[in-house]
Amino acid sequence: MRLGTGLQRARPALPRAGLAPGAAIPWRALSGVLPWLIVAGAVNAQTPASTGRDYPSRPLRLVAPFPPGGSSDLVARVIAHGLGEALGQAVVTDNRAGAGGSIGTALVAKAAADGYTLLLAGVGPIATNVHLYADVGYDPVRDLAALTPVASAPTMLVGHPGVPAKSVKELLALARQKPGWLTCGSGGVGTPAHLGCEMFKLLARVDILHVAYKGSGQAINDLLGGQIHLVFASTPVGVPNLRSGKLRGFAVTSAQRTPQAADLPTLEEAGVHGYVFDSWWGAFMPARTPVKIVERVAADIGRVVQQADAKERFATLGLDPYVMSPKAFSALVRADVERIGKLVRETGIKAE
Repeated sequence: MRLGTGLQRARPALPRAGLAPGAAIPWRALSGVLPWLIVAGAVNAQTPASTGRDYPSRPLRLVAPFPPGGSSDLVARVIAHGLGEALGQAVVTDNRAGAGGSIGTALVAKAAADGYTLLLAGVGPIATNVHLYADVGYDPVRDLAALTPVASAPTMLVGHPGVPAKSVKELLALARQKPGWLTCGSGGVGTPAHLGCEMFKLLARVDILHVAYKGSGQAINDLLGGQIHLVFASTPVGVPNLRSGKLRGFAVTSAQRTPQAADLPTLEEAGVHGYVFDSWWGAFMPARTPVKIVERVAADIGRVVQQADAKERFATLGLDPYVMSPKAFSALVRADVERIGKLVRETGIKAE
């Protein structure tokens, strides 16, 4: 039985005896009706998003805070397609690029918490930008509800074959022998490659010169050309160049070795103790989105990520499926925000 129907049956009749047609109803006669009107209004104000019933009843929007064609956009489109099938509603990808992903992330943080706006974002917009810029317009812990990560990708420390070192141990010895001589390129200040380089310098206690480019493609091109010595590259970029012999691999940044370059040790194994730095992408909704909706969508996304076609698509991008509960993902986000904040403070990284 619908609540509205039941309340209408319980509604007391208006006492109209003795009233002329068109005459005003005395306020005393409304005393039994007003409580019903208040309750009925409250029930009608409960939308499907607030009760969890009938959700979703219209298309959803998945904001990708980077331009079309990049890794974040491609991951978002995989998730949007599969989630749309799971929910029985279209999930439309909306690219809102700018400010290193902060514009699109702020848009979702300020959106209505009704379950119809999602974000697919990585470490940069979630855990890094808040430490690099004075005001990004959101607090990733306070203003966003973490659903689940969807994919992860270790970066790998690669170098030009002309670098006179063939292992991390030899590389560190060279860096200590020639402080400031080795150069490490990145796609810009605050990018994962830059953070990876700074963490390496901090934990290994070596002096290496960071060179910021206006994009990772420029950094890789100069690395291939021998203008710089090292780059912390993504696996889709690093692996093909290692196989072709154009670059030399030293180690991966993840906690475990990656199947895509199984012969490379982790930096921890290579002697840089405490070094773990993974890039991940995850799904978020505005904070205060009803818990039932968060849990349902997180579970649906988790199933999407485990499907064979999604795994195959991720593999072509050099990514590994990565799923956890909203509670565990929230803890991961908080830990990364704190960890990267500490790194930024200790190294003095500043936005350009």
